[in-house]
Amino acid sequence: GVDLADGSCAHPTIPGRVSPLLPANHVTMAKGTGLVHTAPAHGMEDYSVASHHQLPTDCLVDEGGFFTEAAGPELQNKNVLEEGNEAVIRMLQAGGSLLKEEKYVHSYPYDWRTKKPMIIRASKQWFVNTANVKATAQ
Repeated sequence: GVDLADGSCAHPTIPGRVSPLLPANHVTMAKGTGLVHTAPAHGMEDYSVASHHQLPTDCLVDEGGFFTEAAGPELQNKNVLEEGNEAVIRMLQAGGSLLKEEKYVHSYPYDWRTKKPMIIRASKQWFVNTANVKATAQ
């Protein structure tokens, strides 16, 4: 990891986009290569790394689990866990960026009602200072 510190790499599906190589305590050799992508809008550890390095937390997935317009025309409106996944694989193959493909059962959290996988994603939030409306509400 030390040899890669402060390095960067070309994004595999977005021409001209450069991604920094960043250290992260949650990435270890015990879980694979020790190198992983960071998706700041899709997990607390990734969000923490992105916040520390002042990276944007763009979310390319909508509330229904479909890629948004910001993901690009090849992915827009495709379900992330279905045809969207296959589209990303085709894009990586076309760009010569896919080194190996194998089926893998990901450990997504599952919704207890629908028994379907849930995608963790950042969303905009807002808060109300209830002290200002407290007297009116009584």
